[in-house]
Amino acid sequence: GHECTSQWLDDDEESKGQQAAALRDVHDVDRADCVIFLAEPYGSENRGGGRYFEYGYAFAKQKHIIVIQPGGKFETVFHALPGIEIYTDLAAALDQSSMLAPVANA
Repeated sequence: GHECTSQWLDDDEESKGQQAAALRDVHDVDRADCVIFLAEPYGSENRGGGRYFEYGYAFAKQKHIIVIQPGGKFETVFHALPGIEIYTDLAAALDQSSMLAPVANA
């Protein structure tokens, strides 16, 4: 199976302070073998900030990156970088990505 390294999912990350939350998020990406980026539909008003930093950091660290891009039109040109896997939904990623295959077959 796989382990989710995103600790912020389990608690109120900013209650420990913003710097501590940011450092923990960076550590989470460091621990990950694969980063799944949940993109917004093209033209969305939700411009979110932290996920873009984590995406770029993961790319710089040469992590395996999977982008879930609803509608298939890139939210940002950086999703077109080489080596990035793009799927329109999580079900497609689970079905087709060799990185996620053990989860889909579990």
